Amino acid sequence: SLKTVRSILLYQRALRRMNTKDYKNASIDCNEALNYNPSLRECYLLKARIDHLKGDNYKSILFYRLYLSQPKAAKEMEAAKAEYEALKSTDRKSVCRER
Repeated sequence: SLKTVRSILLYQRALRRMNTKDYKNASIDCNEALNYNPSLRECYLLKARIDHLKGDNYKSILFYRLYLSQPKAAKEMEAAKAEYEALKSTDRKSVCRER
């Protein structure tokens, strides 16, 4: 369908934008791609990575959780789990330091 094609194109553009460090627009493209096709698993992982690069660990953890809750057929499941656990422990340490 047209929505599926649009979501894939937006995902690919978000990936290119992330690679050129245009995190703001990459994030917007991910959001739009997910609006067209919420089952585009790879986009949840890309959004988590972009938010982490932007320094928004809260959103990043949220999107890692959404990605990891997808069926196990997701390609980068093990890498995403490792990134998620590392980010969670880093985020907890920063919260403890702020108190």
